[in-house]
Amino acid sequence: MKFLYSTISSLLLGWSVLACGHEPIELTQDRSAILEDQRLVGNTRAQAKTRGTIRKLPQLYVYHADFRAAYHLEGYREDFTRFMASAVGSYRKERSMVDLDKLLERAKLAEGPNSDLETVDGYLTLDTLPARDLTIVLYTSDNCSDCDRVEQTLFEWLAEQRYDYNFLRVQVN
Repeated sequence: MKFLYSTISSLLLGWSVLACGHEPIELTQDRSAILEDQRLVGNTRAQAKTRGTIRKLPQLYVYHADFRAAYHLEGYREDFTRFMASAVGSYRKERSMVDLDKLLERAKLAEGPNSDLETVDGYLTLDTLPARDLTIVLYTSDNCSDCDRVEQTLFEWLAEQRYDYNFLRVQVN
C-alpha cells in the first residue's frame, strides 16, 4: 500500500508540474563563464550570491515577478523551502544577490524543447522570459545527488503552492 501511495503521489507531482506548462527551460553555462569562475579566488559563497559565480553545485536562485532577487541557496539544506517560502511570501528583496540578467548573460539556451523561445544570439533576456510570479534558476550537473535533491524538494514545494513560475535549469559541465 505504501508503494502504491508513493507511486501515485510521484505521478501526480510530475503531472501537476507538466499540466501547468512548467517544463524546465534548459540552458548551458557559457564556457567562458566557467573558465572565468575557475580563476576567481576568495569567498566562493559570497561570489556565488553577489556575482553569479558558479564553483559549487547546486546553486538555486529565486526571483519575484518583477525580477527582484528573493532567495539564494548554495548546496543543499533540509529545510531550505521554509526559508524560501518566507522570502517569497513576504516579497522580500535579497539585496546582496546577483541580478537575473547577469545570470542570463552567462548561459545559452540549450537545443531542444524550448528552442522556440526568443533569444538574442542564443541567450535569453528578461524581455524574452514569460511573465510569471517567480523565476527559478537551478545550476546543476550530471551525477550531482545534491542537485537532484534540491530539484525534487523544490518541485514538491511548488506542487503545494499557487505560484506561476519559470524554471530555468542551467547545466554546468
